[in-house]
Amino acid sequence: SMTPDTIIYQGGSVILEVAGAQLGATYSWSPALGLSSTNNSVVLASPLSTTSYQVIVTNPLGGCKDTFNVLVRVEPAPQVSAGNDTSVCSNSDTLHLIGAPSGGIWSGLGIADGRSGTFVPSAVGVGTWMVVYTFAGFIRDTAFIQVRESNSITLNQAICSPNTFSVGGQSFSSTGVYTINLSNSGGCDSTIILNLNVSNPSFYAYSDTICRPQTVSFNGNSLSSPGVYYDTLTSISGCDSLIQLTLLVGDTSSQLIHASICVDGAYLLGGNTYNVGGIYYDTIPTVLGCDSFVTLNLSVDSILSERIEINLCLGSSYDFGGSVITQPGIYYRLGTGVSGRCDTAFTLVVSRTLPTAYSFNARICFGDTYLFNGTALGATGIYYDTLVNAAGCDSFITLSLLVDALAGIYIVDSICAPSTYTFGGIALTQSGVYYDTIRAVGGACDTVVALSLKVKAPSTN
Repeated sequence: SMTPDTIIYQGGSVILEVAGAQLGATYSWSPALGLSSTNNSVVLASPLSTTSYQVIVTNPLGGCKDTFNVLVRVEPAPQVSAGNDTSVCSNSDTLHLIGAPSGGIWSGLGIADGRSGTFVPSAVGVGTWMVVYTFAGFIRDTAFIQVRESNSITLNQAICSPNTFSVGGQSFSSTGVYTINLSNSGGCDSTIILNLNVSNPSFYAYSDTICRPQTVSFNGNSLSSPGVYYDTLTSISGCDSLIQLTLLVGDTSSQLIHASICVDGAYLLGGNTYNVGGIYYDTIPTVLGCDSFVTLNLSVDSILSERIEINLCLGSSYDFGGSVITQPGIYYRLGTGVSGRCDTAFTLVVSRTLPTAYSFNARICFGDTYLFNGTALGATGIYYDTLVNAAGCDSFITLSLLVDALAGIYIVDSICAPSTYTFGGIALTQSGVYYDTIRAVGGACDTVVALSLKVKAPSTN
């Protein structure tokens, strides 16, 4: 196979190659003008004008020959431009260069990417730098880039609120780092980095306590009255510092305490314990630290008594100060009474009420019901219920219920047609079985009457 027809620019070159020939084959290229060789499988063609090249390949086995032709079209070289000379500030991030026609490669100091034409000013610094734009590998143009200096200044400044600090025509009043860009004589920005610290007036509040007739010195004055006082000082940062004093003034006091304790109790006053009735004196510091003179009038209460009477049902119990009582009798214990103060001697009197039992009989007719313990009963049997009697104990009730069956009468009779038979107030003329109920009086149950009636046909004799 042979390199396909191709196009180059004047002054350019192209590689022509024959591939796939047998090992040891010989090559003969013509015309030789513009070729780097005439007897290799790969040659470099640099014709000055459009030329058709031919190569004859002779195979070592059998001497067979193959002929290949390729046309190299030579076109006028395009006008390549790297663009106008330009300038950029040293603190700029990048400069994008544009060459014509597109598709070329940039080279030179400061070029970070040859294909995109990215120029980085910080990579070369201040100065004038030449860059080269190459198209088609051999057509070149140059341009010059001037990198101008950009200044950077850092200011550290402290002010007191509510003052402001101005730089570059801007005013700042809050703590922070600010970047201000100004234009220098070279047309590039001068960057000012401002580290501003704004101190607020400090405020310090504290309190103090004195006892009359003491005084405290504040802001050059001797204070003896309770209240809130202020003073203004200058802090380390040069800003005002406001001080607030809250002054408490305590008085010495006297107090009379009337107290009572139980026989085995004690009363604590000023770190001392008292368990005998009498009058005692002590001096105790108040909340503000001033002396308080205390007089204690202490009395001792005697033991109280309390009687409790209860009734226990069979099987029940009573909690008496943690003891479970199940039997009648008299019990004693010592504990805290209703007042919650001194000990109380408790006496518990326990009596017992036995459960009561009640039995009765009842009788109903078949089909009626009897209401017992909320249940309607309709069958003969013995039924039970448990109630609470007047003493609060169980009362057992037994019901013996008898259900009487209905009484029955069966009548068999006959008549001759067209006679009638009166039964239960109805005149009967047809054979059949008929029923009637006779209502009972005086508490008895109803009676059911059944009639089997036969109606005979009249004789024809």
